[in-house]
Amino acid sequence: MRQFLQVWILSLLLKIGLAALLPLSPDEAYYWMWSHHMQLSYFDHPPFVAWLFYLGHWLEPYGQLLRLPTVLFGHLIFLVWYYILKPRFSWDTYKHWYALAFFSPLVGFGSMVGTPDVPLLLFWSLAIYFFQQCLNHQKARDYFLLGASLGLGFCSKYHIVLFVPFILAYLFFEKRLREVSLKKILLTITGGLVCSLPVILWNIQNDFASFRFQIDHGLGKTNWAPDWTLGYVAAEVMLLFPLVIYAALRAKPPRDFKFLQYLGWGPLLFFFLSSFRGTVELNWPNTAFPVIFALVLFSPNAKKIALWTSGFWLVFYVFGFSSAIFLPKNNPVAKPFRDQFRFRPLANLQQEYQPLYAGTYQIASTIWYENKMPIYKLRGMSRHDFYDSLSQSLPQEDSFYLVQENWSEIPDWVEKAGYKTSVVKEIEPFFLVVKVSR
Repeated sequence: MRQFLQVWILSLLLKIGLAALLPLSPDEAYYWMWSHHMQLSYFDHPPFVAWLFYLGHWLEPYGQLLRLPTVLFGHLIFLVWYYILKPRFSWDTYKHWYALAFFSPLVGFGSMVGTPDVPLLLFWSLAIYFFQQCLNHQKARDYFLLGASLGLGFCSKYHIVLFVPFILAYLFFEKRLREVSLKKILLTITGGLVCSLPVILWNIQNDFASFRFQIDHGLGKTNWAPDWTLGYVAAEVMLLFPLVIYAALRAKPPRDFKFLQYLGWGPLLFFFLSSFRGTVELNWPNTAFPVIFALVLFSPNAKKIALWTSGFWLVFYVFGFSSAIFLPKNNPVAKPFRDQFRFRPLANLQQEYQPLYAGTYQIASTIWYENKMPIYKLRGMSRHDFYDSLSQSLPQEDSFYLVQENWSEIPDWVEKAGYKTSVVKEIEPFFLVVKVSR
């Protein structure tokens, strides 16, 4: 335990330092904006990510240290998995899991970024731990905490619901259903319902808008495009790393750990199938990643696989940070590493053009965060999001300015309301400043 704690604390300090230096991404700025409009839940996602940013408000004067609650939550994942794997593995073996997870873009380094995925991964991991405890000890407390973990996971990201069918499949196919106390499952259901109440109440009050949006977002297409599936497979193979996938496929976990196969391959298979109904974002199956890394420990050559995989990602990170800092602004190699921060230079426009609105939630949130001055997305532009529910997104002025991407369209209501538009500034190669007046 002492060796684990030493590594855990040192890696936590490293992540805190990097998180304080790394600029907020547009999506993070959006969730930070949510934390200044606290409510039970939100249209795009459940509220937990906003709660984490809210806890970091007092750290806003210190760079991006407002991410501290998120980083702490993300790093607790490593502690939970230590206890999940402790019955089977000593530190000498567990450290291979630690290396795989720490250098993984979606688990270790990804947990420095304030997104709904961070609390989702923590509560998914806690659900695994308490599920283990339920089978091994049959304590009522563990049944309730299993439900609470799932409920809080539901307040993080809706993907937590996948835990239930995969764990039921494990219990059924591995003939362990009789080991579950049906009476105590009522405690699991109670814990889940109580801890997911904010999301449930918000959706009841808002015609289940968030549930409908997420279902349509992931499964709403009717015509399949091959690149959805091929892109998904290629991306997940790369993110997990081929050596890891090969080792996990060869793994032969004992009966008490066979649930790893269901919770690891299950999400990957689910989103593979959903890729025939719509595009799948790279992070959606992220709950599978720590589980797949655990399977690697049951395969031969886990040490070599952890060394090669973590080494690859370390080189990748060093290359990415170096490219973003030292290569010229328009260098195509550096572009992928800088693309997340392309809206930051637009922050200066808020001083020059007032009142200023934005064409997307990413632009509005980035400018708001950089200047700490409110700016709103123009209602009806780009896809529907939280800004569209705010009265401030509908201008009351006879004249205002709009910063938008040059491909985006101004909503029809602007012309119907008697406004005329004219471009007053082009910001090459992607942005326009438009004056809207009547």
